[in-house]
Amino acid sequence: MLAKLINRLLSATNFIIIRRNTLDKLIHENAVLNEDSSGESPNIFNRINNLLVQNSDQLRKEFIQKQIALKWEIIDALERTIQPSETRICELCSHQDEADNFKKIDTHCAFGGGILHRYQCPKCDVIFGADKIFQLSDLELTNEYERHYSVYEEGDSTEQELRAFHSLKPNRNGTFLNYGGGNWSSSVEKLRNAGWNVFVFEPHSSASSGHEYVITSKAQLSLMQFDGIYSNNVLEHLRDPIAELKYISTLLKPDAKMSHATPCFDYLYDYTRFHVFFYLGRSKDYIIKKSGLMEKDFIKDDEFMCTILERK
Repeated sequence: MLAKLINRLLSATNFIIIRRNTLDKLIHENAVLNEDSSGESPNIFNRINNLLVQNSDQLRKEFIQKQIALKWEIIDALERTIQPSETRICELCSHQDEADNFKKIDTHCAFGGGILHRYQCPKCDVIFGADKIFQLSDLELTNEYERHYSVYEEGDSTEQELRAFHSLKPNRNGTFLNYGGGNWSSSVEKLRNAGWNVFVFEPHSSASSGHEYVITSKAQLSLMQFDGIYSNNVLEHLRDPIAELKYISTLLKPDAKMSHATPCFDYLYDYTRFHVFFYLGRSKDYIIKKSGLMEKDFIKDDEFMCTILERK
């Protein structure tokens, strides 16, 4: 009687309670009815298990997403209890000034990262932040990316990456590198299928495709030299872009070029905590000069913006 009452209440949700022995009987009868000419029955237990696995994977993702959001809600609440400093230092050019002289820009992370407080430097024009991302250790930031990529995926950036590659005016005999390629673009696969010798560097395992042409460590990467290096949607993620550009330049063969494409040469795509720099105004020229590089060209076509660089 209790089961009937519960099932009546559950009827609107499309669920019922059933005895295990009744379920086993139904499964057996269904297997007999669907027995094929060979005498073998479809493995219904496997079908049920597959459904459970699919549902559990979705539940796992939702659980991790809620964990991420709760973590940053707590951090944001703690930040509100801290008295803000009267001075501020630019994370790019190290200019120090009164905090009020830095334009404050607030937005919200669409991926559970909470409130994002960003600031524009009055000296170099870069927009940087949030502070809470710069305060993470390298290991903490790596873990943050790993958790993010385990439950979220980037949009397909194949076309932009192909444009960044071809902006190098590459030689067919050269060896090339997609720096920070991720697992959401098929540009490298397409280029390799077309006969180009292209590798990809992606240090985050959850964002790596695992192909043989994927390089996952800088130790391995530092043993190689390239005729051209390109990136798409990478510069805005780097917490020390000058040091990173200096390192990338050591991987270039003499007279080789690099190209870096990002819509964050403007203040676009501000809804993720992982975008820590927007290179407005004088800041693009600043990072190029400080990295010991020269800009050979700058392509701007709506949101596709790409700088082509070479060593001085």
